[in-house]
Parts: sequence; C-alpha cells; structure tokens
Amino acid sequence: MLRSTNNIVAWLAPSDVVAKISVGSQRLGHELAVASMLHGLEAPIVPAHPRLGDRIHMIGGHEVSFWTYLPQDCAADVSSDEVAIGLGELHRALARLVGRPDLTIPSV
Repeated sequence: MLRSTNNIVAWLAPSDVVAKISVGSQRLGHELAVASMLHGLEAPIVPAHPRLGDRIHMIGGHEVSFWTYLPQDCAADVSSDEVAIGLGELHRALARLVGRPDLTIPSV
C-alpha cells in the first residue's frame, strides 16, 4: 500500500500499475477527467495507466482508477526551487482548465 486516506492507493507490484480505490466519496471520475486534461497539457503529473486508466472501474461497490507507477529515487535530493517550479507548472495548467464547459474546476 502506498497511501490510505479517503482513498486506498496500492502499487500492484511488480507491474507498472497503481490502483486507487474509493473508500468514501465517489469522486474518482472527476479526478480522472482532470488528470487526463492536465496530462494533455503536459502538466507534471502521473498519468492514468495507458491500458486500464481510460475509465472508472466498479469493483465490489467501490470506484477504482488505475495509474502508471513511476518509481521514485529515494536518494534524489530535490531542492525547494525544483518543487516550486513543478507546482507553478501544475497551477498554470490548472488555470487553463478553469471555465471549460466539459469540466467544473474551482478557481486557482
């Protein structure tokens, strides 16, 4: 398991697939739509899995989305400047989605 908060996120090792399973709210469809648009804008995000991530799957009454596993280099020393640049790129891409009729995005 990679994370467990309002969703469970698990790497399906040794594959390149991460499953995100809804525990409470049913918002994974919205998240998948936003991520797909951000990926199309080349925002710095992890994309949905190319073979499984094109839709939300219902398994045992839970929404499940599938994402690409990207291994992390735990020894990498990422500077705060690099993090700030990535967040800036992400927010610029999100700002381009505001007002799209096919997606409701809160103002950024």
